[in-house]
Amino acid sequence: MIYRSNRKLTAFILSLCLFISSFGVAFGADNASDVKGHWAEKQMTHWISKNWIQGYEDGSFKPENSITRAEFMALVNRSFDVKTTAGANFKDLKSTDWSYNDVMKAVGAGYIEGYEDQTIRPANKINREEAVVMISRLLKLDSSVNASTGFKDEGQISAWSRGAVNAAVAKHFVDGYSDKSFQPKKEITRAEAVVMLDRALPAQDNKVVYSQEGTYGPTSGSATQAGDVVIDGPGIKLQNTLIEGDLLLASSIQEGDVYLSNITVKGTTTINGGGSNSVHITNSVLNRVLIDKKDGTIRVVLEGTTNVQEATVQTQTILETASGTVVNNLTANEVIEVKGQGTLNSVTLNAAAKGSTFEKQPGKLDGAGASASSVTGSTGGGSSRGSIYSQMGTVSGYVYDYKLSKDNAVNKGIAGVTVSVYSGASAAGTVIASVSTDSDGKFNVSLVPGTYSLAYKENGYLPASRTVTVTAGQLVQADTVELAHNTLFVRARDITSGSQQRVFGAIVTVTVNNQTFIEESNVDGAMLFDLPEGTGVASVTAEGYEDAVSAPFEIKSGENTTITVFMIPKATTISGVVYDYETGVKQSGVTVAVYQMTSSSEKLVNTFFTDDNGSYTANLKPWMHYRLQFTKSGYAIGDTPIYVNIRPAAYTYDRAMANTVIYGNVTNSSSSSLAGVRVTAVGQATYSTVTDLYGNYTFFNLPAGSYVLAASKEGYDSITTSAYDLKVEGTVRPTIRLTEIPAN
Repeated sequence: MIYRSNRKLTAFILSLCLFISSFGVAFGADNASDVKGHWAEKQMTHWISKNWIQGYEDGSFKPENSITRAEFMALVNRSFDVKTTAGANFKDLKSTDWSYNDVMKAVGAGYIEGYEDQTIRPANKINREEAVVMISRLLKLDSSVNASTGFKDEGQISAWSRGAVNAAVAKHFVDGYSDKSFQPKKEITRAEAVVMLDRALPAQDNKVVYSQEGTYGPTSGSATQAGDVVIDGPGIKLQNTLIEGDLLLASSIQEGDVYLSNITVKGTTTINGGGSNSVHITNSVLNRVLIDKKDGTIRVVLEGTTNVQEATVQTQTILETASGTVVNNLTANEVIEVKGQGTLNSVTLNAAAKGSTFEKQPGKLDGAGASASSVTGSTGGGSSRGSIYSQMGTVSGYVYDYKLSKDNAVNKGIAGVTVSVYSGASAAGTVIASVSTDSDGKFNVSLVPGTYSLAYKENGYLPASRTVTVTAGQLVQADTVELAHNTLFVRARDITSGSQQRVFGAIVTVTVNNQTFIEESNVDGAMLFDLPEGTGVASVTAEGYEDAVSAPFEIKSGENTTITVFMIPKATTISGVVYDYETGVKQSGVTVAVYQMTSSSEKLVNTFFTDDNGSYTANLKPWMHYRLQFTKSGYAIGDTPIYVNIRPAAYTYDRAMANTVIYGNVTNSSSSSLAGVRVTAVGQATYSTVTDLYGNYTFFNLPAGSYVLAASKEGYDSITTSAYDLKVEGTVRPTIRLTEIPAN
């Protein structure tokens, strides 16, 4: 019998990229011999698979090696997809340096500025506190809170980095060591850098920053923001939005105004900016509010039906409350002045809040500073109105058997599955609730509002987990979970030259107990569910490779089995015809030289001639970089652009020979090739062409003489090069870089 999974993994098809101008050999995670068993194995393996970081040519990763400032910037730019560049001049950085573009991106993104002596020191090793400051600036974390981190060497953290370290630790982007130290001056290792950035990535993906004055959010209905929101300037109105994460009113608001209307924030609302007119909050629901402006007094106005569950005041504050507003619990660590007829159910005034005043008596008032506070107006009692966050929500879910579902069983639910509830988005720490599925595989659990991780476990099945957000007073349907008895994960790898490149689009055929199962691999491999228990083998076929068969393996219930099948590539060839550009006559006797390229040098690996029909064939090793050079008396030397052989295959490249040739490549300021650029050669006459898909342009058989090149494309500043002297049987190879026109 042959089974093809009805939950096929989507095949990843890697397109052929013929001409690029960057180098570097990426080594697969399987080849990083010193990653296995490392504390950061999971993150490092993921980063290697994404090509955000690379291993060394000896097959190692060297996770404990330190890295330079420039290398850290490169990791940030790759993982966070930083593209915006800025012009900057540093004494110790040249435009020809490998790190130049990454430094310019870092400056453009605002997370690096340089030193007072106009240096950037790219080759210096970066320490832990420097790395944290870069990430804090990139993510615009609020660094104004100067609370204790609890590290025993806290005093060694520099003043300029303390706020950033506090913010990063609070977000769990970085941790201390087991001895409760932070070691801010310690050079950060490759593993530590990967883990720090990996933890920070979700904050970038889920964060929205509003920095330009204007109104944001729908005019009606409600939008949902899954992550955090930052208001980064004055004059901003945010409306009709549910924020699943935190809301930050940044210190960059300064003395300006911000307006929140019909906003619900499930996380913490932090107010670091605003002045005497300041923050207006209307018809909104806020879970926790922290008012903490670094300098001066701030005024916060609650209007309509605004409801605040908890508020903490760290700075002198004027709080204005309309009659329909409610603050359930307020703690003041500085003097506050509360105006209006809003309801404060419970207020705690600590010693520093002595002298606070209330226009309306709170329902409950206590704390060391309470005796010196006064009521200036009505003595109305506390409200009986409760917070919506005190209401419970209900999570309902369903767990079914993967194999029963595949076999179209009438009842595929699994009874007795333990569903453990953890607070937060990961299944770690303390279980706060636990339930079991009923005979139909269903369960219900009541929880207070918040985000939870649900862990599913049952004997004989592989565990699973899901994340759910509970809303007050509502029934939330958790994602349906399918549990498999076992899985087989088959990785197809190219073993060429000792590396283990992934083989894309491989077809995996697994035979267990005389039953056959077929799956197509994605970028990482093929996953097959619920195979029969017993011994089996896997056969793998892929275009450009010899067929391969795995060693025998055993499938066990309740376990995941992972195997790697190494594949040998078939011969890789480049062939074509060389002809005269003007007449089209095929050219015999053309010398074809093949150079293998590295990031710093090239090596001649083969030389041969075209045959009587002008044909040639070059046999190449896969996964390498090559340059082909064509020469014949009476013609200009012809080079291909850098050729990247992405995978084993046969490729065709015809070559025109001409008396003179001008060719090159046009890129943007980030060195990415630009298609559709108009390139004009101006000399004895004017000639024009357009760059191809890879940014390449060519002029054949122009009269010998002096030429300047002009390049233009909409959205970019036009450029005219200096003069080039084109000689008979000569070649000119200019590369042109265009600069993007900034958006208004």
